[in-house]
Amino acid sequence: MKGETGILPVSSETGWKPVSPSSPYRTRSEFKRAVDAWAARVKVSPEQVRIQRMTRKWASCSTNGRVSFSAKLLRQPRAFQDYVIVHELLHLRVPNHGKLFKSLLSVYLPNDISRQKGGSIDLPVGSR
Repeated sequence: MKGETGILPVSSETGWKPVSPSSPYRTRSEFKRAVDAWAARVKVSPEQVRIQRMTRKWASCSTNGRVSFSAKLLRQPRAFQDYVIVHELLHLRVPNHGKLFKSLLSVYLPNDISRQKGGSIDLPVGSR
């Protein structure tokens, strides 16, 4: 994509880009812009993106295209934020965690943290 820097592409309409490829998204609007940028890259169009209080998970994706993220993600490291964003957006294309899902995840996040830790990331929401 034109103007790509770090992991996320620069939006041609807004010119938005992260301060650095490793800075966490700190505000709801910054996080939503990152979700929009990743959605364009993954070629999906969520019906709605929500950031809300979630007590048991980091994010969820509904069959009607709504993607919800825990507000606690705003206090997490950037790599983890990107992993959760891409993970949920991919569920708009693949509803399970099978081979296709894992292959797509490795295409969009070739050095993702789930493989660095030897499996999927299932951190409790209150763990950081």
